[in-house]
Parts: sequence; structure tokens; C-alpha cells
Amino acid sequence: YLLFIGTLEPRKNLPLLIKAFNLFKKEGFEHQLVIVGKKGWQYEKSLKAIENSSKDLLSELPGTLTLATSADSS
Repeated sequence: YLLFIGTLEPRKNLPLLIKAFNLFKKEGFEHQLVIVGKKGWQYEKSLKAIENSSKDLLSELPGTLTLATSADSS
């Protein structure tokens, strides 16, 4: 796992982390990115990046836990 813990806000640059993670996944990186944190100010871009990300992203936001895995993984 790769783990991000922090408030979702622009200064954390989570969209760039997710973009880099997705590039690694295309190259065969076999781990998941785990994102844990609360929504901060101007969190919308970070949340959109999470929603549009790789299927191997695990995010935990207040009141929710989402795990999406690719159909071909077991």
C-alpha cells in the first residue's frame, strides 16, 4: 500500500499524487493507494481526482469507505 493521510485541500496536491499513482499502475505497479482524511477547504478537485482514479484506489472519507478493485484482480 501507499498511504496518504491528511485533509483534502489544494496545498496537499492530492490530484498530482493520484496522477502519479495512475501512471505507476499503467507500468505494472501492483499496490493500492490508500487515502484517509477529511474534506477541507476547496476539496472538490481532490474528490473529483479520487472519483476518476484507478480502480485500485482505497479512500476513506468521513462516513464512507470505498474500495474499488479491477475486475481481473482476485
